[in-house]
Amino acid sequence: MLVRLNRRRMFLVSVSVGKVALALSFVFPAVIRWIPEAQFPYPIGFDTPMYLAMAKVYSRGGSFFPLLYRILGWLYILGVDPIVAMKALPTVLYGFLGLSAYCFARSCLGWDEKRSLIASCWLAVSPVSLRVSWDLNKQVFATVLLFFALSMVGRLRDVRGALVFVVLCILVASSHQLVFALMCGVLFFMLLSDVYRFLRGGKAVSRILLLFAALVVSVAVFLGLWYRWNLFAVYRGGVISYDVGESYAGEAWRAGLEAYTRILILGYALTLPLSVLGFFHQSVLTGWTITASVGSFSIYVLPSFSFRFPDRWMYLLVYPMAFYATNALGRLKLVERLNFKRALALLVLALAVNVQSLSLLGLYPRSVLPVKTPYFPERMTVSSIPVQDIEFTAQLLNDLSEQDEDAVLIVNINYLGWVRYYSDYRTVPWVPWSNPGTIGEALEVAKRVSSDGIYLLWYDDQDAISLGFRKIFERGSMKLYEYVGD
Repeated sequence: MLVRLNRRRMFLVSVSVGKVALALSFVFPAVIRWIPEAQFPYPIGFDTPMYLAMAKVYSRGGSFFPLLYRILGWLYILGVDPIVAMKALPTVLYGFLGLSAYCFARSCLGWDEKRSLIASCWLAVSPVSLRVSWDLNKQVFATVLLFFALSMVGRLRDVRGALVFVVLCILVASSHQLVFALMCGVLFFMLLSDVYRFLRGGKAVSRILLLFAALVVSVAVFLGLWYRWNLFAVYRGGVISYDVGESYAGEAWRAGLEAYTRILILGYALTLPLSVLGFFHQSVLTGWTITASVGSFSIYVLPSFSFRFPDRWMYLLVYPMAFYATNALGRLKLVERLNFKRALALLVLALAVNVQSLSLLGLYPRSVLPVKTPYFPERMTVSSIPVQDIEFTAQLLNDLSEQDEDAVLIVNINYLGWVRYYSDYRTVPWVPWSNPGTIGEALEVAKRVSSDGIYLLWYDDQDAISLGFRKIFERGSMKLYEYVGD
């Protein structure tokens, strides 16, 4: 009788510990992500203003893809202001990222609650993970779905588990192009591994068929429903040679390599030794690492024919490296049988390896590491434009609405999201690194759109007046100009 009671007590304690660990895997990342959000009155992130604008666009109908825009559109229909949505949603997504990583570690890697929770928390304080959550919300959303999908790998023999796995793979394919490409690489590697084991008599054919079916269905959804079988559009979006061709050489190549190398130093220099120490072969993590590495380092091998956005491919390496680093903590005897000394050593080590996160979170006034790159902000408590310019932009657009409802507005790319959120004017953005790349080039485009009612949102009188604009409104540092001719 006493033995039975002790077993029951141990079972209840185990269940309680599991629930606490599960809750903490969500709460801790969410709290970490809210720290910079609480320091800024508007949603943070360079790309985030475009999410505000897309919420309005998708509320009027349109495509189902990408899925996060569709969700924001539904929220807007329900009366949720996009600013409110994007102030809260990234924090919630980051919480789910920690939860999904915990579930992946428990289910796919077979780790216990303690080690899985440490992996989730380690990922939450990583500077690379925080940088992704700064404004790449679609990528975070798709990564959460991918982790949950891969958490079902051990349950593929069960009909319900297999169905959930396939559905989650389809949702990944509906959410983000780059994470979808990563998923395809992971599934393909798993397929090759399973086929190899099957040929040696060690794997059931049913799992091979299911992985193949999930891959085929996901590709069909991505290519057929999202891109309407426009393979050229997929190529144009995924390979850099469409934009730069053979001209991507010399100085441009060296500048690109320098910027991407700085990302590697900022994000991985301190954690790499731990990740190497903790490396272990597991088909999902190995496939993830290989696929993300190919996307990251193709720019070094074939600069004129590499994957687009090598920086974002590099960010995807943080996830397997977090699990490898956590495994290294176990090999260093810091995870099992935690006591005060080991917990303190674990805390100091986590702080030392992820020290760059202090400045990102706004807990330290400047970057800790003496390395800078335009892809990696020094702190997260910023938007695409200064906070005062957000308010002045809203006021100027309100002034313009009383004068011309059919205006064509020329704006810098940094202001585009806020302008499209606060107004419904046709916009012509100029992008310094693309085309049109100047206000003058954007003006020529605007003239083809409209013969009159052309306005410029900017702050420099000399730039505007020299092109034939006159100032009509001024709010703080921001000004609104009307084109009156040369």
